Amino acid sequence: MSAPSSPSPLRSRLTSIAVAGGLLMEFIDSTSLATALPTLSREFGIPPEELKLALTTYVLALAMFIPASGWLSDRFGARRVYMIAIGIFMAGSLACALSANLAMLVAARFLQGLGGALMLPVARTIIVRSTPRENLVSAMAWFTIPGLLGPLIGPPLSGFILSIANWHWIFLINLPVSVLAIVAIRLLVPETAEDRNIRTFDMQGFVLTASAMILFIGAIELSGVGLPLYFSIGAVAGALLLMAGYIRHALRRERPVLNLQLFRYTTFRLSMIAGTVVRLGFGAGPLLMPLYFQIGLGWSPLAAGGIIIGHSIGVILAKPFAPRVIGWLGFRNALIACNLAASVAAFFPYLFSNATPLLLMYAVLITGGLSRSMQFTANNSLAYSELDDAEVSDAATMASVLQQLGLAMGVSLGGLLIHLGRETSGGALTASSFLMPFAAVSILMAAASLIYMRLPRDAGEAMRGAAA
Repeated sequence: MSAPSSPSPLRSRLTSIAVAGGLLMEFIDSTSLATALPTLSREFGIPPEELKLALTTYVLALAMFIPASGWLSDRFGARRVYMIAIGIFMAGSLACALSANLAMLVAARFLQGLGGALMLPVARTIIVRSTPRENLVSAMAWFTIPGLLGPLIGPPLSGFILSIANWHWIFLINLPVSVLAIVAIRLLVPETAEDRNIRTFDMQGFVLTASAMILFIGAIELSGVGLPLYFSIGAVAGALLLMAGYIRHALRRERPVLNLQLFRYTTFRLSMIAGTVVRLGFGAGPLLMPLYFQIGLGWSPLAAGGIIIGHSIGVILAKPFAPRVIGWLGFRNALIACNLAASVAAFFPYLFSNATPLLLMYAVLITGGLSRSMQFTANNSLAYSELDDAEVSDAATMASVLQQLGLAMGVSLGGLLIHLGRETSGGALTASSFLMPFAAVSILMAAASLIYMRLPRDAGEAMRGAAA
């Protein structure tokens, strides 16, 4: 479907703002819960590392349902699906606020994740289809704002809410915002046509991949709850069998839910593998840092949320410089250097104490955000360097799924490492309990540089000139 030419620049801008408003709510929510984990730990009477399930489940739902979002928006209309997605997210937020125990919170977070999985890809579709090509750059600029501001606002907002009210309001604040977002979408976003002749959705592939993801995450979760090792081994074996079944299915189907043929491209394959390894470490960060600052150093939720935004500041500051760094060093060298810098910065928060100057803490976290942002900019760009235009949509879906799956596994891994750290420090969660988790995350992230070293020295050379 071609982009319409009739909407004015003002109308296109209002459409972008309306769509971005819903995304901003999602990004704020996804980064605010981690600050509240110690509070929820006391409220539910459970160890704080067990609350990783509330983080993992949300990201897992994103990974599971993102592949269905494109088909749903084509079949039922992007505006309708986006409003339904916000409604699902709102229902999940209410259920989170009403949760009386971890099981209820985990189920509610899964519902939130289902809504979130539909929001981001469908929002991009709305922007592209409802905006004239001459206004698309401006519209996409508004579209990227939530991803930058959400992580910046979420942690301190959560800390502020906890300082003046109870934890339920972290979720209840989403209700009026959701209603306003739905009304704005209804009034400002043009309706998109349904396509009743769209291809049949690959339900078999969807079930196989979603089930494999659940078992992979379950294997990590089971290893940290004291069950015999064979439970985790069984979960991994089941996941591998399901993935083998999906590979067999995907090679026979013309349009599988996830296109495995993309991995024949060296740059795509190595970018996806290395990016997933890095996100295993990166995903543990939202669990490790709030717990370390509040439990290890005794900070308040507001203070912890305020310092964590240093990383998000670094991410934003890196945006103008990333193309220049890539143009100067080349993709391969930029990826190796930025990954090693981010790996070192990932360990440094453990060295913080109550005597560490605040400016030094911010400098470390900003440096980590800078290097990680440049790394992901290079990684995500290089992944598309060898692809045909017809393969870009499938590649974007695959990249989104692997990104969320890596983050979900990272959160689970972080919880397991905290559990092991607790055991090595006598059963009590103290500052020393976090040494092994921070060190393991740093080493894991650094290992991705070995994968980047396998890239050809001229990888992405055609894009390098444009980057500079």
